[in-house]
Amino acid sequence: MEDPTLDRETDTIDPIHFQYDVTVALSNLTNIQESLDLLLDYAFKLDIVDSVGLFIVNETTEDLDLIAHKGVPPGLIERGKHIPKKSSFAEFALKGKPIYRAYSDLTQNERGNNADL
Repeated sequence: MEDPTLDRETDTIDPIHFQYDVTVALSNLTNIQESLDLLLDYAFKLDIVDSVGLFIVNETTEDLDLIAHKGVPPGLIERGKHIPKKSSFAEFALKGKPIYRAYSDLTQNERGNNADL
């Protein structure tokens, strides 16, 4: 079965079909974990994505908790399950914008104290 989101001539993703397919697929799900896994699967259809993690903000502490991931090395998953709100990574994430950077770029200033991850 061919992927309808791909342009047959350029083998690139058609953003209109991509968005439509994600919307339709999500509308058929009622379980949050299945929905998150579906979003991760669709993210991996994009050539620029090689790993992704989804975090939720703890309402009490405002720390970040990893709730879904794909393509993330096991050691990084273990260190990144819980991110304190005072970390550079959390400060970036809490701005509400996606982060398209290497993890090492976000934590290079904190490697000395290793308190954040």
